[in-house]
Amino acid sequence: MRTTLFIICLLTVFIDCRAQSWDLRKHEKDIRVFTRKLDTTDINEYKAVMVANTSAAHALQVITDADNLWQWNAATKSSKLVRKISDNELILYIRNDLPWPIRDREHVCHITISKNDDKEFYITIDPAKESEIPSSDEVIRISNFKGHWSIRELDPGKVEITQQLYGDPNGPIPAWLLNACLTEMPLDSFRNLKLILEN
Repeated sequence: MRTTLFIICLLTVFIDCRAQSWDLRKHEKDIRVFTRKLDTTDINEYKAVMVANTSAAHALQVITDADNLWQWNAATKSSKLVRKISDNELILYIRNDLPWPIRDREHVCHITISKNDDKEFYITIDPAKESEIPSSDEVIRISNFKGHWSIRELDPGKVEITQQLYGDPNGPIPAWLLNACLTEMPLDSFRNLKLILEN
């Protein structure tokens, strides 16, 4: 399993080389939010990093709890587990609540969990197959996104949590407007997540 985690991290470094360097946009207590430009799109990618007083196993349980993800993930109207393929592979559904006149967005994620004992986890986020759940005419389905979480124990009772994500919302939302949200939304999510993890 250690070899698998090393290969995933190596691939992440290789992909990172094809993008611009990270710019720190917000630093609040134990949370930092970065964004960067990509070579192939006007939509930026973000990375949020947080230190929380919890265990790696507890952080993994909360982050992958699809039915309750809406409680802490910013602008999320609803979320649910669609299918559990195995202990390390899940299909989950998320609906984002966006202000009028922008239509709500939804995405169906294929989550894969890799672990190095109970102190380090890596979670990939990819689009699931369209057949997993029918799309709705009420919302726009996002199908172009990719990201990951990493959860790493620093000391007993203290972990570093990182989320890195790129997503094209599909539809007439200007890139400048979307990029303007890529600091506050991850920051709100991590504030909420930190409260749940530490209480």
